[in-house]
Amino acid sequence: AQDLIDVRMLTYPELKTPEFAEVNPLKKVPGLIRSDGVTVFESFVILEYLEDKHRALSPSFKPLTAEGRQLMQLMIRCHDLYVASPNCTAPGFSHCQGSMYLSYGWHGEA
Repeated sequence: AQDLIDVRMLTYPELKTPEFAEVNPLKKVPGLIRSDGVTVFESFVILEYLEDKHRALSPSFKPLTAEGRQLMQLMIRCHDLYVASPNCTAPGFSHCQGSMYLSYGWHGEA
């Protein structure tokens, strides 16, 4: 499935553009543009969509056991609620998620 998905890395200023807001109105990663042009955002929603869309391909995006899927869902939920929370995106405040794709100076002045 990797060759079916065009992955693009963005800088923090690119997340704040009107073009990216059309992909994810929250102006955060992740964002997915389906082949029909409809956008999907939020990590769990994207995961569920890709799993359903590419169910016939292997390996699965999800762990094979109920325990593994429970842990995956907990990690996604904690990330979405506490790490990448909209409460952590105030100007001049670099939230924890930012450390994965930001470097000093990329996010501009406060």
